[in-house]
Amino acid sequence: MKYLSLKPTRSLWVLAVSVLACSIWPVAAFPEGPPPAHTGANGQPDCSVCHFAGPEPTANSGLTITSFPQEVSPGAVYELKLQLLGPEQRAGGFQVAIVNTETARVSVGEWIVDENQRIDSENDIVYLGHSEPKSAVHDDGSGEMLTEWILRWRAPSENPGPLRIIAAAVASDHDESPLGDAVYVFKTSLNDE
Repeated sequence: MKYLSLKPTRSLWVLAVSVLACSIWPVAAFPEGPPPAHTGANGQPDCSVCHFAGPEPTANSGLTITSFPQEVSPGAVYELKLQLLGPEQRAGGFQVAIVNTETARVSVGEWIVDENQRIDSENDIVYLGHSEPKSAVHDDGSGEMLTEWILRWRAPSENPGPLRIIAAAVASDHDESPLGDAVYVFKTSLNDE
């Protein structure tokens, strides 16, 4: 009487799990945009729950948002520049929210969506994020790879009070997996009284 060996079955099982894991990674990398509530604000996770094991940041690496007004005027539209610098990034993605500092749980103003951007919301906070990754270019000034976006935001019609801008971004190696990506977070206050 011959007995069947379990080794081929176990090998097939390991192969099947490996194929499944590899097929899930591109989905886990969120190339179509991040899920809502991943800015790292108010106890939320940031992009590092899905993207990790990226290169160590250099002194020039990081996430910045510039072109802030000194004081927000009701109803005005502002163009903010989000810049992501990473040593080995090939593409980038982001998510940003502007909330009232006093409540920290309610969005303020309105995002104006541009090409390759999208809006999501969760628990009274509206998030602007990428709808597809954007390719990085070499930045001669920093020596890093740079991805940047223009964000357009309309202030509310009444004085919004003190504001907090929270953003998270991924400097991706663009291999359609969550491995090898670096995550950066940015937070600042505006309109402080």
